[in-house]
Parts: sequence; C-alpha cells; structure tokens
Amino acid sequence: MNYYQIKHDSKDSPFPVIDRSYYMKCNAGVANNAYHLECEFYKEIDPQLSRQHLTSRNLHLTIRKKESGPYWPRILKQAQKPGWLKVDFNRWKDEDESDEDGDSNKQDFSQMLQNMGGGMPGGMGMPGGFGVGDAAVPGDLPDSDDDSDDEMYHSLQKESAKQQTSQQDQVLVMERVDRIIGHLTNQSDSNQARLDLLPTSSGSKFSEPHPDDVVIVSAKRTPVCKANRGLFKDTQPAELLAAAFRAVIDETKIDPSVLGDIQVGNVLHTGAGAGLARMTQFYAGIPEKVPLSTCNRQCASGLQAVANIFGAIKTGSIDIGIGAGLENMTLQTGAVDESMVYPKLLENELAKDCLIPMGITSENVANRFGITRQQQDYMGYLSQMKAVKAKEEGKFKDEIVPVKTQIKMKNGEVKDITVDFDDGIRKGTTMEGLAKLKPAFNKDGSTTPGNSSQRSDGAAAVILAKRSTAERLGLPILGKMVAYAVTGVPPDVMGIGPAFAIPKVLKMMDLTSEDIDVFEINEAFASQATFCVQKLGIPLNKVNPNGGAIAMGHPLGCTGARMVATLLHELKRRQKRAYGVVSMCMGTGMGAAAVFEHNPSEYQQQ
Repeated sequence: MNYYQIKHDSKDSPFPVIDRSYYMKCNAGVANNAYHLECEFYKEIDPQLSRQHLTSRNLHLTIRKKESGPYWPRILKQAQKPGWLKVDFNRWKDEDESDEDGDSNKQDFSQMLQNMGGGMPGGMGMPGGFGVGDAAVPGDLPDSDDDSDDEMYHSLQKESAKQQTSQQDQVLVMERVDRIIGHLTNQSDSNQARLDLLPTSSGSKFSEPHPDDVVIVSAKRTPVCKANRGLFKDTQPAELLAAAFRAVIDETKIDPSVLGDIQVGNVLHTGAGAGLARMTQFYAGIPEKVPLSTCNRQCASGLQAVANIFGAIKTGSIDIGIGAGLENMTLQTGAVDESMVYPKLLENELAKDCLIPMGITSENVANRFGITRQQQDYMGYLSQMKAVKAKEEGKFKDEIVPVKTQIKMKNGEVKDITVDFDDGIRKGTTMEGLAKLKPAFNKDGSTTPGNSSQRSDGAAAVILAKRSTAERLGLPILGKMVAYAVTGVPPDVMGIGPAFAIPKVLKMMDLTSEDIDVFEINEAFASQATFCVQKLGIPLNKVNPNGGAIAMGHPLGCTGARMVATLLHELKRRQKRAYGVVSMCMGTGMGAAAVFEHNPSEYQQQ
C-alpha cells in the first residue's frame, strides 16, 4: 500500500489535519460477531467532496470478538510505523471486559474513533457492513460484481433515499472553491496547485512486455467544436474522419495496406455511418483491400471501436488495425420518434425507460443520490478551468491534428480556416455565472447548460497492433491496452454506468483505483460524473486532469476514441510508467471502461 505525504496550509483545509501529512477518517461497526475497522488516509485537499466521500481504503480490518485481545497489539505496532498516524488503541476494552452483545464495546469504539478523527462523529455500522464517515454517501452502492446484479439494483433503489451531504459541509466547501481553484492557473513554483499533486501507482502490478501484447502506436483526434455554431458547423463529417485517419497514418508512416481492419464508432448517422465511413476510408487513401465496419454502443461507440480492434488482435484475426470514432451533431440530431416504437415494448418498464431523455436521467441521478446543484456547478467549473490551463500550456497539441476547412460567415462570406483547438472551452467561467443559469430539462431541476456536456462535432483514430508487429515495423509504442469491460445499469439513471464498469475492469486485472494515475471519465452530465467519482472514492486530481466533456464537448461516437488519445498523451507527458482508465456511461443504461498502460522506456526506445 502506498501512503502519501503532502505540504498544506491547515487553515485552508476543510479536513482535520493529522500529523501534518495526512487526512484521515475511520469507520467502525459490529456485525456477524466481529468488529470492523476501516482507516482511510488522503493525500490531497479536495474542496468539492466532503470527508466522507474521499474513500481510499488503505487499512481494512475485521477482528472476531474472541480474538480482539491478541490482535490489538499487532494493530498498534503497525499503526505506529514511521509516517503513520499514531493512535491510542488502548481505549478498546480488553476481551474479558466485553459483554456478549458488544454494545459497550461499540460505544467505546465509537468514542475512540471520534478522538482519532479530530472530533468527527463516528460513522457507526449497520448490520452487514459499516457506515461511511460522518454520514452515508448519497446513493452509496455495493461494489459491482457479475454475480450480484439483482442485489445491486435492489440496493440502488434502497439506498436512493439516503440523506445528502450536510448543508454545513456544503457551505464550508463552497467557501474554499475559488481559493483552491485559483491555484490551477498560478504558475509560481512556490504555489503549486494542490490539484496538480500526482499520486503514484504501485509498480508491483505491471507485467513484463510480451510479443502478443496489444499496443497503441498512434492516437490522434481533430479539434472538438460546438455543434451548429462552432468552427466545424459547415464541415462535412467525411472531412473530420479523413483527417483523423490521415493523422495516424502520417504519424506512423505505415503503408495503409498493412491494416487488417478498421472499426468506426458512430451513433447518429444512418446505419451507424457504415457507408459514410467506408467511403471516407477511400477518400483518406486507405485501399479497398482493408475492410471496415462501424459500431454503435451509444456514447461508448468510439471506445467500443478501439476495443473491437483490441479483441481482433487478441484472437489472432488481425495483427494491426484502426479503432476510430466520428460524430457530426450539427447534421444529425438522433431524436427518437416514439410513434415508431413497437407498442408492446412500452409495456415493459425498463424498455420504456430507455426512451427517457438524457437530461431527465441526469435529474434522476441528482435527485436519487443527493447530488446538489452546487456540486454539479463545481464539476463544470473545474472541467473548464482544467481545460483552460491545459490549452494555455499546449497540452493538446500532440493529440490534435489541425483541420483545414471552410466556414460560412453571417454575411454569407465563405472563409478558409485551419482549426487547431477545441472551441468549446470557456476561459471566463465562474461559479457565480454558472449559478445564474436556468435548468435545461426541468424548471425545478439542477442540470444546466453549464454543468452538462456540449453537443459537438469531431473525430478520432487509434492504431493498435500486436507488439511483435509494432516492433517489426519500427513503430513507437505509445501505450498498451490492458483490458475492457462493459456492464448494465438501470436506464433511468444511465449515468451511473462508470461506477460499476470501472470496478469490473479493475477486478479483471487485479488492480485497485490506487493503482491508477489518471481516470478519464466522460462528463456527460456533472450529476453522474460527480456521483461516480464519489461512489468510487477517486480523488479529483486523478480525474480528467485536462478537463472533460463539459469543457471540450461530447461528439457521441467520437468521444471514446478521443479520450484514449487524451489519456495516452497525458501519461506520456508524465514520463513514468503508469496505468490510466477511460470510462463513460451510455444511454439505455450501460457503462464501459478500459485500462491502458504507458511505459516511457518503451516509447523512448523507438
């Protein structure tokens, strides 16, 4: 387990300061004739999430009552290692003082934890588990498991009535928002942004390179521009996809005829854009011998296209291919005509829920799991500020391919332009400005244009190859695709998908969130992104470090492939071996997640 030490200003912290290095919370409970203790240590000051939401399960102990006496000296010894918080466990009653039902011990244990937590009320456990901090996380759900979907959904409904974060904590949090965010654009070495403090992955879980690994040799994207009124409003989708195709081929200098297959994710175009994509392939100079197909997995289509190529290489069907994504939301709306839906489908409640507008599903998540308007606005604010900082520092240059196109001005004049930046990023965003925006989907709601993703136009492409093939062709190894997983969730709260897809894919690789340096989680709506981050206990400095879809936009079929490019170039900049995750929710109720690895020594050897 890794423990981190940071510098901080105690007066600037919403959390109790422990040993001038850590922030700590403990939970305790008595269940199944055993005591349960969980200590959580935090490395960062996070101005949005209150203590109970920053879950980092570093120490989890279950002690049977009859064995509690012998175990405590060992726990005390472990807790007093250098750098750890020193805790007086002697407050626990000796075994022979315990009463049979454990009530007196429970009371004493609670008092002990209050003293440990700097005066925080102890979150006492319920039968079968234990509480989370001062109060339960709104909508806190059990860990995702393939064999317990029914239980997961039951818990989802049961937990939806939990209380939201206390008003006192919210006020305290919002008082510090501007102060903390101010660090984001401060370039002074003596005032490094706390959100720039980067955790370190555990190096013990990396595998040795293997000839059959599936590696990424190039990942590029077009700029992402606002639909209908952005710089691509007069640009045909073929030009966007062709630009992405050409970018990865030009960067690698491969003969396009070696490609074994191409997959393109698309949502709104007829037939998932199959005909359009095939014709664009020829337009981009890729010969007819290279096959192509398209896929539509809603907002994960671009990631699914990458995963399909990953799978084809894994099974030996091909050795190298392109996974791509495209969406032109200016030209396509994708609205569903309910009159065309088979009536009997609407008699099934879950099937009917698939037609709920996405904005309403966002309101459902906010209402069901207690995600406040302030929390959502803050997520939107943070996305914009991170994106502004990344844009000004030129962090997107390696992943963006400039696109030459034309734009029609209001006076009818047509101008030749080169677009090389995302035009949806708003430098002037403020919390005050976001608070003034009216709800977009429900007059009494909390989802606004400022805390929702933008409708956008864009394309992205990723070349994947078997490692042995990449080495034979002398291609740079930007990263390795490790695993991919998809899971289902209730359609009426489709945005919670990442909260279940991420644990599923991490479990496949025996990884935890502590092993991941960067999480690219699609910000379809701030409500669902906030819920997922809270549910999984991911520190915000690991999430979308260069902003997300609220700032950059969400061209549906493109987004997954775009996020792969953004993630891998971010990991490359950090110049350390690390894991990253790409994840998003999907309309009709699903979540997808993929794990990638970057090894700088491999990249530099090419």
